[in-house]
Amino acid sequence: MGIADISPLIQFAAANPDKAPRAVYVVQDLAQYAVMGSKKAGIEKPLDLAGKSVGGGTGEAAFVIFPLFAQKIGLDLSKVDLKRADVRLRETMFVHGDFQAVVGFDATLWINAKAQGMTRDQITMINYGDYGLQLYGASVLVSHDFIARDPEGLRRFVAAINTAWIATLKDPPRIAAMLPSADPLLKVDLETERLQAIIQGHVDTPGSRKTGLATVDRQRMQAQIDTVAAAFELPRKPAVDEIYTDKFLPPAAQRVVP
Repeated sequence: MGIADISPLIQFAAANPDKAPRAVYVVQDLAQYAVMGSKKAGIEKPLDLAGKSVGGGTGEAAFVIFPLFAQKIGLDLSKVDLKRADVRLRETMFVHGDFQAVVGFDATLWINAKAQGMTRDQITMINYGDYGLQLYGASVLVSHDFIARDPEGLRRFVAAINTAWIATLKDPPRIAAMLPSADPLLKVDLETERLQAIIQGHVDTPGSRKTGLATVDRQRMQAQIDTVAAAFELPRKPAVDEIYTDKFLPPAAQRVVP
């Protein structure tokens, strides 16, 4: 089991139907994909990225999907200087001016830049979701082998994840305060801000409030599959059931956003 985004899963499943894992709990009703641009470099809106250097982590979902975002907004990729970097150095290189914009998860980009002295009025945050890419994001993925071997154990595990998210939504500061026990280098104030941004922008959405956490609309999922398949010229379109299953979710009454 692991945590990953739905769009790269679609790409993998198109070519590897027998090996692709399946999403069993969609944490983010809206993916965190974003571009953080430097206002000093003149980046105020998406098309301002033309002629700019844009950095991203190799293999990271937001960077993999960036060509799809560019296509959606009419940005000519040949006019963008795309640069790959170690994701651990991405924001540092942005702060030092090596990149004029960086691609990643919005809360991660901003909090990491803030930790290095940047202020909010120095950057422009451009979320993919604000420009037509209403994509499902981070999800719990499980291998076919595990699903077949221990379905009841998986059901209990998903229930535990759901219980944890309900507790997190009720009291984000309390949960953020626990994080240094796993990583003493984390700063509670920054992690609280990061967690609250993720919740407000991607977990506690109008959709999840209407239907409950981890509820997937099959038509919307199919639209995401169609969009990703077309943008990346995939060899085939995976079926929704190859990407996602709701059979391990707790009852809807237990997934109500508090």
